[in-house]
Amino acid sequence: MARCAGAGIVYFTYVRPDVNARVVIVSAFHAAFDLAIAGRVLVSRPPERPRYNYMFVVVGTMLGGLGHVVRGSIYLVAPPAQASLLEPSTMQITFLALGILVLPTLSTGLVTMTHDRLAQRWSGSRASTI
Repeated sequence: MARCAGAGIVYFTYVRPDVNARVVIVSAFHAAFDLAIAGRVLVSRPPERPRYNYMFVVVGTMLGGLGHVVRGSIYLVAPPAQASLLEPSTMQITFLALGILVLPTLSTGLVTMTHDRLAQRWSGSRASTI
């Protein structure tokens, strides 16, 4: 999938320049990865462990994936008029803010899931030595 996205970006950058097509490709790529992460976390959650850590990551990635789907859909159906690539608009700032919030959410979720797994191992090894 990364090769297809890379090929699309190269094509729409050098062969037939089209900013809107690149936005659609990158949004689809990010949405697919966000939704894949959410699915993997849901499948891999140990049933005996608390749900909060895992659902935190799932909700964060689902919101990020939804944001990318919406952004890609907007650029596919009715791309906004832009005079330059980095022209600020309300929509651009909204998606930038969403992107800024998703990565720290994933990082925090990763730390809490790691802590949960370490606590599970520690409690299991501690119980076997008593």
